[in-house]
Parts: sequence; structure tokens; C-alpha cells
Amino acid sequence: MAGKLFMPAMQGTFGDWNYYSALVTLDDIVERVGYASLLTENSSLGEQIQRRLDDRSRASDIADYLIRNQDRFFNSLVVGVLGGQPEWHPFSLSSQVAEHELGDVTERDQDLVGYLQLSGEETLFALDGQHRLAGIRQALAEQPDLGQEKLSLIFVPHLDTPAGKIRTRSLFISLNKKAVPVNRKDIIILDEVDIAAIITRRLVDSHPHFNGGVIDVTRFGNAIPSSSPFWTTIGTFYDVNDVIIRRFVEGRDEGELEDAGKVRLSEDRLVFYQAGVLDFYDRLARMEPLLSTVFGEDVEQKATALRHARTAENPRLLSRPVGLKIFVNAAAELREGRTVAQTFKELRRVPLSLDRPPFNDIIWDADRARMVVSGQSLSSRLLLYMLGLTNFGERLRQSYADHLGVEPETVRPPRRLPAVRAR
Repeated sequence: MAGKLFMPAMQGTFGDWNYYSALVTLDDIVERVGYASLLTENSSLGEQIQRRLDDRSRASDIADYLIRNQDRFFNSLVVGVLGGQPEWHPFSLSSQVAEHELGDVTERDQDLVGYLQLSGEETLFALDGQHRLAGIRQALAEQPDLGQEKLSLIFVPHLDTPAGKIRTRSLFISLNKKAVPVNRKDIIILDEVDIAAIITRRLVDSHPHFNGGVIDVTRFGNAIPSSSPFWTTIGTFYDVNDVIIRRFVEGRDEGELEDAGKVRLSEDRLVFYQAGVLDFYDRLARMEPLLSTVFGEDVEQKATALRHARTAENPRLLSRPVGLKIFVNAAAELREGRTVAQTFKELRRVPLSLDRPPFNDIIWDADRARMVVSGQSLSSRLLLYMLGLTNFGERLRQSYADHLGVEPETVRPPRRLPAVRAR
């Protein structure tokens, strides 16, 4: 535990945030300030923040800047304060220059300048400036005499409650959105406004369909090893949930969803959209028996079923992230003008095996029993044509010809999928 620390500081209020702006040595920053990984309840997601911030190339660039530039300068780091009892010690203002009269300034602001005292029991974590913090750590490891230089930190309180975490997460995202585009991983892990991020985390953290080793929270792309015990990546899960929420859920409000990119929806609306997402997956599991197993309780049974579903003998479309995205995109297109029930009836037309058109030899290499992610767009467009949702236009013809390595005029479109028979 670090000892007491006194810092010259100013006290302020902005919006409904109270904060302190203090000068702190780089040595004390490195010793006391950590990263924002504690803002997520899921330890694996928290590790993603830590790994990204420990990226050596980014930290090295910042460290090199600090070491080699005498005119180095950083803007303030924003630091959350958890626990402990920071104390504020104001002091009265006076001028050492006789002709300067502070007058009303003294009365108005005399309590806003002073010293901030930390006991050493607090947990401090960077909300803004995390990569700068990583660079400072590396710079001090290489050149320790930089440690006595002082940097401005803005301290804000963090309450370790559900409401407090939502408030601090929102601040984290707001600060970073205003600076540079927020890393997609950060949005999925921390964003408390993005509705798809909120619902994705809730499902991964607490819903029995998904919290039992179903979603690989270390992968954010569209690929997953054939031997993986996980169904899909968290990046793909987030992407398809976003499509389901915005284009599929029965009773969705387009205006509300447009505003949802700026303002967090009320809890009852979040629950509503989460129920719509779960309804989609429940209906999907009734179409594809594999998913009934994946969403079940037996972990070993899930892993065995997924390994079998990724073999050359039984390549299932929905066992692969790319296949899931293609299917959900088609579902969203079919949903236009149809009810959810009617849409799922139409979705029964979609082949669920990768060894059939429009997947075989485009996203599925049967000879090597592996996925070809580069074929995702072409497979998706061909599927929409086969479902009767688009025409075989010149651009699609050209893309298909390029893939086949033939002249466009020789290309024949794939057969349309047969209509679902009435029961």
C-alpha cells in the first residue's frame, strides 16, 4: 500500500461531476494509477483492456517521445478514485504583489485552491490517457530521472455500485469518443450507451445460454479455430446482436434506436430489446439442433458437438462466425414487410450446411475443410439472390465471375431456393 500523498490542486464542478485537478509526479502516477479493467465484471473482458494497453509498440512510441523530446507535453489524465477517503485542504488566497487586489475573486474562489490528500488506500485507474500511462511506465523504466516531473491529473470519484459503474463507464467512453475513435473492443467491453454492447455483455455475463463457455471473449474478429470449444467470438456476437436489435426485433422503435447511439435507453427498453434478441436465438435453435446443444448446460457436450460441426463430413453454417453473420444478414433482409414468425418460416429455405450453394467453394474449402473468410460478401449477396430478394445484376455477375476465374458473360446464376411448402 502506498503512503499518504499531498498534491497541489484545484477543486471544480462540471455538469454533475465534482473533480480535482492536481499536479502529481510521474513516479507517483506509475506507483498508484492503474487501468480501467475493473469497470467490467467479467475478468476475461477486463484482461482484454490490460492486454491492449500493454501493447509494446504503442507504449514504446510514447516512451520514446518522453525521453527524446525536451519540449514534451501531455494534457491531463483523467483518473477515477475508488475507496479510501481523499481529503481536501483549501487555503486562503493572497497576492504577494501589493498593487494586485484579489477583491471578489478571494470570496468566490478561496475554497477552490488547496491541497488534495490521498491516504494510499484508494484504487486509482485511468479513464482517459491509458496509453499515455503505459508509455510513462516504460519511459521511467528506461530513464528513471523523469520520475520527478509533474503531470496534471483530474481526479473524479467512482462509486463501486451498479449505478456508479454505469456512470463511470459512460464517462470513459465519452472522454475517448471526444478524443479519437473508440477502439471497437472498448465499445463492446465498456460502452454503457451502445445498446448492442450492453445486451451482449449481459448475455455473456449472466444468461444460461451464453455464460457457460459459449462465447470466446478473447476474440473480436470473424474467425474461430475449428477445434475451439466456443460457438462464436464476442466480436461476431456483438455484430449480429446489433443487427437483430436494429432490424429484426418485433416492436422496435426506429427513432428510439437512432437516439440510442447518444443516450442510454431506460432499463425497461433494454429488457425489451434483450428479450427480442433471446427470442431470435431461441427460434434459431429450433431450426438448427446444433444450437440446442450449444445453448444447453453440458459443457463437454457443447464442445464435442461444435468440433463435429466443423468437420468436412458435417460443416454446419451456424458453427462458424462468418456463417452466422451471413445468416443474420439474410434474416434482416427477409424481415422487411414480414412478421418474425413469417421471416423464420422463410429462413427454413436457407441451407444450413456449408457444402451447399452459395457457401461451398466460396466461404467453405471442402478439400481443406476450412473457411475462406474473404468470400463472405459474395456468399451473402448470392444468398439474397437465391432467396429472391435481389436480382443477378452486373456487379454481382462480375464478382461471381472474378471468383470463378471466368468471363462474366459465361456465368450462370445459382438456382433460386425453393419456396417453403405450406403446412
